[in-house]
Amino acid sequence: MNTKFKNFFMVAIMLLLLILIGCNNKNGAGVDDVIKVSYTGFGAMETVGGSLHKLSVGTENYVIDVGSFYGDEGSNYPLPSELDVKAIDAIFITHAHADHIGRLPLLLENGYEGPIYMTSVTKDIAIISTLSNLIYSDLGIERFYYSRNNNSDAKPVYIDGFNYGEFQVEDHNKMYINTKRSELNQKGFYLSGSTVDFLKMEMRDRLEDQIVVVDYEESINLSEEVAVEFFYTSHLPGSSMIYFTIGDKNILFSGDIGSNNNPLLLRNSRFNHPIDYLFVEGTYGTNVNEYDTNVERQQLIEYMGSAIENNERIIIPAFAVDRSQQILYEIRNGMMQSIIPEDTNVKVYSPTIEEFINLYTSYSLDKENYTSYFSDNMFTDIFKINNLIVNPRQTGNSAYDLNVAHGEIAIMTSGMFSSGFSKEILKNYINDDNTNLISVSYQDPDEVGGLVFGGDEVVTIDNVEYQMQAKIFSSPAFSGHANVEQIIDIFKEHSPEQIMIVHLNDRDKDSLIDYYSEQFQSSKIIVPELKKQYSLYEY
Repeated sequence: MNTKFKNFFMVAIMLLLLILIGCNNKNGAGVDDVIKVSYTGFGAMETVGGSLHKLSVGTENYVIDVGSFYGDEGSNYPLPSELDVKAIDAIFITHAHADHIGRLPLLLENGYEGPIYMTSVTKDIAIISTLSNLIYSDLGIERFYYSRNNNSDAKPVYIDGFNYGEFQVEDHNKMYINTKRSELNQKGFYLSGSTVDFLKMEMRDRLEDQIVVVDYEESINLSEEVAVEFFYTSHLPGSSMIYFTIGDKNILFSGDIGSNNNPLLLRNSRFNHPIDYLFVEGTYGTNVNEYDTNVERQQLIEYMGSAIENNERIIIPAFAVDRSQQILYEIRNGMMQSIIPEDTNVKVYSPTIEEFINLYTSYSLDKENYTSYFSDNMFTDIFKINNLIVNPRQTGNSAYDLNVAHGEIAIMTSGMFSSGFSKEILKNYINDDNTNLISVSYQDPDEVGGLVFGGDEVVTIDNVEYQMQAKIFSSPAFSGHANVEQIIDIFKEHSPEQIMIVHLNDRDKDSLIDYYSEQFQSSKIIVPELKKQYSLYEY
């Protein structure tokens, strides 16, 4: 081999080795390159809802939560153009409330095919919640068709491109409408049962295929330099704080931190791992309402017992997941104490509530596998109510029986009287002074529930004015979020380099910055701006 060819051969070998080293190096960095870690928020920036956070590590992108917004806080469709779905390497879900998973169907529709990490209980709840809300998912304008031969006031529609059911719509009979799913009802349409079944089957398959179940404090190694752990919090069954170890630093996303109010859940503990960067919720601002949860819940039981003894009706609007189950648990406790008569009819209106009752019952019978999620209270006969009537139907047909007699208790969605069974039942009984309306959840002041429990004498529902005659009672003992003092107690042993406050109302921004600055004097306190990229560190 001559010298010239030998030198060319050696150079080629060196170039090949450099290419191979570059290809195998994690996060796209060269041998001597530093890797940049940055954060961008696409939701929950000076709003309570819409949780969607991107953590970038070199060329890798990890998303924490894909939540929907409440009311007019933000747009759920489309996904931000700055968020490249194809560039997302993994998703991590803190818990299964809609403001943390509500845009997951949209993300999947936009082509995300990677892993979605969550706890097993979050998976159970997320699948039920996602499937039950599919008919309201905002995927933008979709094309539907219906039969020109259908002259009914409310017509079933089908998604364009598919035929469903026993009776097919012939092509020449198809009439088309372009609209959002959530707007079908107001236009005189509804998704056909066969369409809903198809969408649920398709979504369930996607979720089962992509969800990766993790245990609390199980280390997930995403690369040689990136590891993730889930840590317990008492907000909702399965709720987690998500902890990243990247290079030589640690980043914690608190998600929603629990209030310790739920007797079925374990209590929070202080976080005892190092934190360099903390992303923490500020849902309640600096408000701290002092009350004894046990005392407040006992007062609710006694209020219900007194109303039933007086042959009065009780109506409780409640969220389908967890809040309804806690209410049933407290009714059961009232019956065990002989405060609420054991023969009281307790009616539940909601197929979704029914699914969660069945799910919670399955947990209560499996202490061996769920002790890391629930307190010992869960592993009892939590729904021991003799006359529990789930989704009562009218005699002789499948229509729901919305009659609630005096001396009966009824629980139903929505929790703010804004839609569903609770709104319809409210219309029937709002002007009856022997009806008791009980609030166990947040009431948006602009929603029907906010007007009812705000003390308005006249309440407008579906453009009709109703005189408010029913009695009202509110209990703070079911709040699911920790207040700022409880949050500080969890993290007070730490001095993070930087604390970013998310999930907060705009009005709480300045007071929270001041509060955290006083408590963590060596930390930089930031309320991040929507879509702004923040460089955290390099390694």
